Amino acid sequence: MLAKGRHLHALAPAYIPSLVGRILADRPDGVGFSTTFAQNSAVLAAARLIKKTAPEVCVVLGGGNCDGPQGAALHRGFPFVDYVNRGEGEVTFTRLLACLRDGSSPADIPGLCWRDTDGTARANPMSAAPLSASALVTPDCTDYFAQHAASRAGAMTEPHLVVESSRGCWWGQKHPCAFYGLNGSFMEFRSKSPDRFVDELFAMTERYRVLNVAVADNILAMAYLRSVVPRLTQAECDLRISYEIKSNTRREQLASLVAAGIHSVQPGIESLSGRVLKLMDKGVTGCQNVRMLRDAVSVGLGVVWNYLFGFPDETEEDYEPVIDQIPVPATSPRRTA
Repeated sequence: MLAKGRHLHALAPAYIPSLVGRILADRPDGVGFSTTFAQNSAVLAAARLIKKTAPEVCVVLGGGNCDGPQGAALHRGFPFVDYVNRGEGEVTFTRLLACLRDGSSPADIPGLCWRDTDGTARANPMSAAPLSASALVTPDCTDYFAQHAASRAGAMTEPHLVVESSRGCWWGQKHPCAFYGLNGSFMEFRSKSPDRFVDELFAMTERYRVLNVAVADNILAMAYLRSVVPRLTQAECDLRISYEIKSNTRREQLASLVAAGIHSVQPGIESLSGRVLKLMDKGVTGCQNVRMLRDAVSVGLGVVWNYLFGFPDETEEDYEPVIDQIPVPATSPRRTA
């Protein structure tokens, strides 16, 4: 794996010009990038080359990495980025496109980062109200699946359909985790009606002929356990759905997810140390997180989880018991104090 990573890193300098060349071959007026988690470096490398090669092309950034102060910092730090759309883009991004078309000022578009005539970076105040669940638009993925099928990767990878049933986080709305930054400006939890989400899910999987479904939500709506999950179970569709859930979900609830076609989850485990979990304000204990992992295995549910560290006031002793429990291969030297 490490060797493959180094090989791909060596190919990056040639890949970026190839990618930018294909983008600019369409002679766009503007290019938008969505960046979340580890995508900043790749996005900024492509954006910089686009601006260097075609200065007249407008470059816009959005996505989870652009929320709140992060987006303003990206805009200030990288002059080749013309605009950064902070927050939910359904309204503000379309308003930006209208401004670019009409040549009007973007000064009143909520959350937008832009530059005035002398190049000074400006950051408009964020909107105070998030979109309602009823305003969330069903995505059109036609171009993605067409490009995937036409690419060399089409024969090597199985595509996933990305859907959305809610936004925000019902736990973080009342008790935001200490490290939480993803879409933090709009933590208010909103979910689609159960009927709408299930009908939308069935329609999209039928349209695109895809059974692998990744739900983009920050957390599963608990009410869905009594509405969406039973309906998916009764439908007996061969879907393979992944969801993010809270890590204190009970065993019988995990079993119901599997019966509904939810085969993989990402629970907010983050740590197995009770003290560190308190520092995070996660609302669960280390014992509950271990129980989640045990129960998931027992019902055949796949689990993907992160182990976070580096919190203020944590100590080395918080991690010693966990390290001691990690299995060591027979050929590896034992850890010594």
